[in-house]
Amino acid sequence: EPLAIHYSFKMDLGETDILYFNPMMNEGLKENPFKSLRRFYPVEMNYAIDQTYLLRLETPAGYVIDELPKQLTVKLNAAGDGFFEYRLSESKGTISLRSRLKINRTFYSPEEYDYLREFFNLVVKKHAEQIVFKKK
Repeated sequence: EPLAIHYSFKMDLGETDILYFNPMMNEGLKENPFKSLRRFYPVEMNYAIDQTYLLRLETPAGYVIDELPKQLTVKLNAAGDGFFEYRLSESKGTISLRSRLKINRTFYSPEEYDYLREFFNLVVKKHAEQIVFKKK
């Protein structure tokens, strides 16, 4: 059974005219595990990855959404060995996010390293994007 964590919080926004908010909070991938530019040995992961993050956020009172990150769906490779999806939408002041990272294989040859590294770079970059709110 999947692990689920539910939490809610309130923030004191003070008199800020522009508010930046990372919808992934502390749950996103912060750095690429594949740092080297070249790889001479295979990549062996301990397990396949299937991580889903869901968020529902109400627009703060007195603010409007100025900018939302763009949605993205990308495959790891043509063989469909994994994918990343980042879906963000807004309706009636409520923002919904679904981020899913799925990697089916645990073994990658050195020749596959470049696209694996670039794929994870994309995930890290997307997880760092912020929602921008501005005062009404």
